Amino acid sequence: MNNEHVEKLKDILRASLLEEELSINADDHLADELGLDSIGYVDLTVKIELTFGIVLSNRSIRAAKTFQDLVNLVSKHSANG
Repeated sequence: MNNEHVEKLKDILRASLLEEELSINADDHLADELGLDSIGYVDLTVKIELTFGIVLSNRSIRAAKTFQDLVNLVSKHSANG
């Protein structure tokens, strides 16, 4: 995944968290550190799917614990699609 896609993913995450100025690092935990809740996960999933043209299962998105896990997940699905 190139830097432009990573930045786009950060923007999607910020929008889902309603925190436009949030600093996001690779090892940040989505729920514990960034505060992503169940509604946020749904919003995040829909926005990722629409932006990147991929389909993510609820199980796979919930398995992504850190931002880097999310990057890896989107990268994997983008490569397979």
